[in-house]
Amino acid sequence: AQENTILTADTSTIDDNEAVTTGVGSAGGGGGIFNGGTATIENSTISRNRASADSVAGGGIANILGTMTIINSTISGNAADGTNDSQGGGIFNTNGTVTLCHGTVAGNSVFGPQSAGAGIATTNGTTSLINCVVASNAPGSNFFGPVVDLGNNLASDSSGGLLASGSLNN
Repeated sequence: AQENTILTADTSTIDDNEAVTTGVGSAGGGGGIFNGGTATIENSTISRNRASADSVAGGGIANILGTMTIINSTISGNAADGTNDSQGGGIFNTNGTVTLCHGTVAGNSVFGPQSAGAGIATTNGTTSLINCVVASNAPGSNFFGPVVDLGNNLASDSSGGLLASGSLNN
């Protein structure tokens, strides 16, 4: 996506897509959605998407330099599969802003010798959660990088450091 683009998805299913970049040193991501502008996802499901490359980020969603709001949606069963490294099986956010409200990020995965954040990976960006469930993302941890906990979140591990009122690391 180019800068200044706008994506709105409401009551949508983004399912079973693949972003593949080949070659040594290749980089790619965003098996379901690649955002570099402004995106709003509501009442939707992003599932069973895959991104693969030598270095890959965002099996379900890659948000790079963008602003994304995800409301009442599920990100599940996505995979980032890198021959070298991979981050963010469900959501990858770098140099952007992602806000997830009343959402579920579950059952996503990362594969590769240097993989991190099977659920949500954030580098040099801001990822905020309120009233969300982030669980059963594997291998490794649910989160990589910082998360802003706005409260009432549930995670199946402590990798996000959820500490706000009503939040629980299970």
